[in-house]
Amino acid sequence: MENILYRLGNVKYKYSEDITALDGITLDIPGNKISAFAGTNGCGKTTLLYILNGLIFPSEGNVFYNDTLLEEKILSDTEFVRKFRSSNGLIFQDSDAQLFCSNVYEELTFGPKQLELDKAEISSRIESTAELLGITPLLKRSVSKLSGGEKKKVAIASVLTLNPSVLLMDEPTAGLDPKSQGILIDIIFELAEAGKTIIISTHDLGLIDDLKPLLFVMNESHQIESTGNTEDILADEELLYKVNLIHEHVHLHDGERHRHIHSHYKIHQHNSVKK
Repeated sequence: MENILYRLGNVKYKYSEDITALDGITLDIPGNKISAFAGTNGCGKTTLLYILNGLIFPSEGNVFYNDTLLEEKILSDTEFVRKFRSSNGLIFQDSDAQLFCSNVYEELTFGPKQLELDKAEISSRIESTAELLGITPLLKRSVSKLSGGEKKKVAIASVLTLNPSVLLMDEPTAGLDPKSQGILIDIIFELAEAGKTIIISTHDLGLIDDLKPLLFVMNESHQIESTGNTEDILADEELLYKVNLIHEHVHLHDGERHRHIHSHYKIHQHNSVKK
């Protein structure tokens, strides 16, 4: 039987009376796998990640994490919240919203210190995480002196030093150059192979094609339009067009205007990589 980590029942969320972010989300998210919410900007996928992380709570409906109802009452329980926060890490799309220490080393130290880890363990985690993400030369640098891509890597590292079993990533490739995107994808695979649960929100179809996650497609009505495997969903251009993940391209040919569905990605043929 599949291990269900999160179970959402008719989840709704409003930022105000006239701004709906989620409108009746019912789904199960398995543990120890890669899953992704895919949809255009404003469909509610970031709000879903915040709810899974316990930063906000549904206006209606229920969210269960390992069969425990996530609500304000349980997240005020010291024992539960300590365990939940150490095992559930969120990487924001906007790295500036996540970074607040004066330099990179302090940024990576902050989370493990809250877990009251000893100095040797903290140093070991920082060293291995910095090496993994290629940011060792940045450890003494001021956060304000980092580029956008460097900030993204530091934000990811600040969560990985907590060694969470669940990693929530909001638009993880945003602001990364192609080489850094490739490194990030390799890291996500390594984490998944180590048994971690990875849950991503994205409108990057190339990233989805690379990761091949269990896919939850969201529409502009803030609902789940479709759920399934990557190959089937990426092959359904009518669905992708409906949810605004691909668009209609207009061009001139022999003096006549032509229209066809257009995407900026191609489904890749992958060859096995020997380790």
